[in-house]
Amino acid sequence: MSDLINLVDVLQQKRLLWQGREQPSSPVLASSGYAVFDEKLAGGFPETGVVSIESQVGIGELRFLSSRILKEQSKNNDTRLLVFINPPGVLCAEFFHHQNFDVSKILLIQPKQKNDALWAAEQCLKSGACDAVLLWQNQFEVHQIKRLQLACEEGKSLQFLMQTKAQSGLSLPVSLSMCLTASPQGLNVRINKRKGAWDLPAFTLDMSQYWPTFSLTQQKPASNVIRFPQTQHRQGL
Repeated sequence: MSDLINLVDVLQQKRLLWQGREQPSSPVLASSGYAVFDEKLAGGFPETGVVSIESQVGIGELRFLSSRILKEQSKNNDTRLLVFINPPGVLCAEFFHHQNFDVSKILLIQPKQKNDALWAAEQCLKSGACDAVLLWQNQFEVHQIKRLQLACEEGKSLQFLMQTKAQSGLSLPVSLSMCLTASPQGLNVRINKRKGAWDLPAFTLDMSQYWPTFSLTQQKPASNVIRFPQTQHRQGL
C-alpha cells in the first residue's frame, strides 16, 4: 500500500496524474504588443508554454512576434536569450538592432536532425537562461510537445513552433495554436486552440501603424496611361 501511495505522489509531482477535484488554473498572459490581439485573447500570449504558429515564410510573422520579444527582454533587463533553431533563412541582425534588441542575446542553432533540434529546444527552455525559443519544424508527436511544455514551466520560458503547414489528424497539447495569413494591412489571424478558453472567429491584425512600409494602403493607384495631344485630321477633297 505504501508503495502505491509513493507512486501516486511521484506521478502528481511530475504532473502525470490528474484528480477530478482539481480546478483548472487560468493561464498567466503577457501582452503581444498589439492591442487588438491582446483584446481578442483577453491578455495576449501565454507567459509560458508552447505556441504553435502556422504561417508561410516572410509574411510578417517575425515582425508580429518581435513586439512580445522586445517587451520581455526589457522586463528581464536584457539578461535572457532569444533562440532560433533551424530558421528557413538568414537572420537579419540589422532588423533586431533597429528594434533596440541586443543582438548578443540571440542564439542561432542549426541541428541536422529533427530529434537534435527538439533536444536543443528542450535544453534551452528548461535552462532558465532563455526567454523564448523559435523552432521551425512541421511534424511533432504528442509526447514531444508534453516534454516541451514541462521544460517551459521549469525554465519559465515560451516555445514558438513555426510551421509552414498544419499537421493533420493529430491534436497537439499546445497552450495556443494559430494560423497566420497575409493581409494588405498586416496579418489575418485564426485561433485554432486556446488552453482553458473557447476558439475565436478569425480577425485581422492591422500592423500599418507599426510597420507602414510593409503595409499596402487603400489609396487608388495613380494611372500610368500617358495621354497624347489630340490632332484634327482634315479630309481630302
